[in-house]
Amino acid sequence: MTSRWPIRIRLAAGAAALAGLVVVLFAVAVYAHMRAELFEEVDLELKSYAAQVADISVSDKNATLPSHTRIVTVGPLTGYSAPSADGALDSGLLTATLDRAQRRPFLWRSEDRAWRSIWVEARGGRYVLAYDLEEVDDVLSELVMVCLVGAITLITLAAAAGWWWSGRVLEPVRALKEAAEEIDAGALHRRVPLPEAKDELRRLGEVLNAMLARIESGFLQSRRFTADASHELRTPLTIMSGELERLLRAEGMPAEFEIRLLRVQEATARLQRLTENLLLLARLDASVPTDPKFGRVDLSALVREACEDGAILAEARGVLLETEVTEGICVRADVDGLKRVVLNLLDNATRYNRPSGRVWCRLTTDSDGVLLAVGNTGPGIPEGLRAHLFQRFMRGDTARAAGGHGLGLALAYEISRAHGGELRFVENAGPDTTEFVLKLKRATAEPS
Repeated sequence: MTSRWPIRIRLAAGAAALAGLVVVLFAVAVYAHMRAELFEEVDLELKSYAAQVADISVSDKNATLPSHTRIVTVGPLTGYSAPSADGALDSGLLTATLDRAQRRPFLWRSEDRAWRSIWVEARGGRYVLAYDLEEVDDVLSELVMVCLVGAITLITLAAAAGWWWSGRVLEPVRALKEAAEEIDAGALHRRVPLPEAKDELRRLGEVLNAMLARIESGFLQSRRFTADASHELRTPLTIMSGELERLLRAEGMPAEFEIRLLRVQEATARLQRLTENLLLLARLDASVPTDPKFGRVDLSALVREACEDGAILAEARGVLLETEVTEGICVRADVDGLKRVVLNLLDNATRYNRPSGRVWCRLTTDSDGVLLAVGNTGPGIPEGLRAHLFQRFMRGDTARAAGGHGLGLALAYEISRAHGGELRFVENAGPDTTEFVLKLKRATAEPS
């Protein structure tokens, strides 16, 4: 199952998990060894004391059991009990010893601590010898705490080291990603950098570069076909348009034929516009953004002139055009291309509007540059189409009904990019409102 976590996090987590496993195994081994060593020392001490107890003569009635700071003696087991500080301990040890009936040391736990016990025959009976393991438990508890702190420290260090090392290892992948992100339709000639090491990452870079070469070849072929086809269509379409005009000017033509010729002329004009748009897109695809040949343009005057033309379109469609232009705004641009963008936005705003609607065109500035906003009170754009607004030949239902080609916004977007600007759709313009904003860089000097 594929993990959703990033590779770097997975590598760091894997290093931490491996370090944790090693530390846990090591800690368990150390704990088991230390416990065995401590119990072995206790058993030796317990057996030594048991030997002293066993050496007491049965006939020596005045003999006393040897004393020990950690060993408690209970017994004998033959019907009577020797004095002890804890009767419950006496009873528990006697019961446990009777149940086990063995001479080897065994572990027994009372309510509050653990004991290492053994029984021995002496002075006519069996005595239970119990070694208090409180000190042993303290040593083992301290060992557990040391191992726990050490495990947490080592796991943290392993995770940090894994994170740092995975970052170093993935650095070529990051370089490949950043280079690939910068490659778009206008920079297909670029290639991703290849790592110096001849490893899998270098092979991945070679595969990506080979794929980019194939894409570039196909894209250039498609671009050449579009440009060549558009160029070849211009002449016959111009001839057809001229012949249609000549036929329409002829005298004595029946009205039925004239209507049909007007329809053919309209279709021919649409084909001419489509051909010109395709040829312009092909040229824009081959151009470099922010062409150094661009000159200083009085954008304020250009927008006012475009709005005068747009007002004619708006009046013909019963729409009100509102204009707000800040004076003295200049940019570096191609006059015809930039005017085409403004007219295209105004045409869309008036064409796809509601009856007696409103269109506005505002030219302002901010700290980052120049802002041109064109909007209308139309039906709006469905959310499903907003992500594809600037794609070529993308048309909504209203555009199909109006006879559009789906190239207007695509052309405006590409011309904006060629000027180093950005054309975007305003998502939160309001209900039943459509607005586009063109952002450009302001020229550093005013035109002379």
